[in-house]
Amino acid sequence: MKEMKIGDILDETKLVYFIEMLISLQNIFDSASSKEELVERLADLSGNRGKTAIYEEIAETQSVFPNWEMTT
Repeated sequence: MKEMKIGDILDETKLVYFIEMLISLQNIFDSASSKEELVERLADLSGNRGKTAIYEEIAETQSVFPNWEMTT
């Protein structure tokens, strides 16, 4: 077994947290039945920072990835 330093442990903890966050986001995307519901859930997740900002981010994502669509 490899000896681990505190930095290695922190990096692994961050990686686990990041993976858990991605799984949570995937579950939110998969379970949303409409664009409006998705925005509501993301607004709740982000501390309700504003639905308008989330709609803007979705529009920006669609402009960068034109083939990306939210399926309902």
